Amino acid sequence: MAYEADVQRAVALGREGEKEAAREILIPILKNDRDNIAAWKAMAQVARSRDEAVQCLERALRLDPQDEWAQKHLSRLQGRPAASSDSSWVTASGASSASTGASEWRSTASSDAAPPLPSEERASAGGSNTLLIAIGVVVLLCAVCGVTAFAVNQFFGVAADALTDIDLSAFDDNVVAEGRISVGGQDAAQIVNLGDAHDWVFVGQAGEDIEISVEGRGSFDPTILVFGPDGSRIAEDDDSGGGFDALSRIVLPADGEYTVRVTGFAGDTGSYDIRVYQR
Repeated sequence: MAYEADVQRAVALGREGEKEAAREILIPILKNDRDNIAAWKAMAQVARSRDEAVQCLERALRLDPQDEWAQKHLSRLQGRPAASSDSSWVTASGASSASTGASEWRSTASSDAAPPLPSEERASAGGSNTLLIAIGVVVLLCAVCGVTAFAVNQFFGVAADALTDIDLSAFDDNVVAEGRISVGGQDAAQIVNLGDAHDWVFVGQAGEDIEISVEGRGSFDPTILVFGPDGSRIAEDDDSGGGFDALSRIVLPADGEYTVRVTGFAGDTGSYDIRVYQR
């Protein structure tokens, strides 16, 4: 896996509470490799804001829609019941591991009883069951001795240290009501503090075909979220405007006030130009 050693180092730093140091490693990785699922999940765990954590998890789920760890934590962040009660840790490889150890046992028993087997098949099944039990004992002993963890670590590159669950209480979302902008208008602003977000409000009508463009100045990499009149998120973008600029095209679903939230990639700071116009 590209950047695996660096992601592992960031994971270890994050677990030690060195979140900013972990971010300094992860941000360049994600700017160069937007498809690095392990880095997106690690970044979610050291996010500065709830919005940032949600965006990171959604990027991870676009890469792997079946990732149970990302599903679970996205549900928590969005206040939905978790779809899975799986593991509380995520490793630098992007895989989840149980908080009680390197191996996790899952029950696969069915509530539907199987039909009885003929005596010959029962005898054969009994021999197979004995073999399976023996194998299970060996695996369990290996796990106790740490052999299984070592083998997994060597084969899959799983980091010895893993970050814990995303701490929802750690977020201090700083959203600044930057101002209002009309359809057909443009403006400029600067995000000064790390992790800040700017909200711009415009009035739209149902059926309007709107394009929202946010261009960063210098090296600033903007991202945008668009919220409808009812507060639901209806669009988001990172790099569709070319380079690192954000561009979102939407047909407005209803009359009312819409909010465009501008943030820096990974909570960065910088100046930008914003335009809202009808196509």
